[in-house]
Amino acid sequence: MKFQKTVQIWGREAEIRSGELKLQCGQWVKCGGSPSARFVGVRGGDIWVAHGLWDSACSKADFLRLVNAFNWKKYSGGKQ
Repeated sequence: MKFQKTVQIWGREAEIRSGELKLQCGQWVKCGGSPSARFVGVRGGDIWVAHGLWDSACSKADFLRLVNAFNWKKYSGGKQ
């Protein structure tokens, strides 16, 4: 995909779920006035976004941890 500047996704949930707004995993996004976060994916109508703690931006470790959780549920069906 082509590079996109940070995308404001607050109030655009329907566009994301329908695929009208195309985001790739790792895309920097803003959720309202919060610090930058990173988009992970959409599954079952849930939008997964990695946020930092309190008022800090998302760290690489936070993002990778959420990507691993997203992929684990995706490929395992959520079963342990």
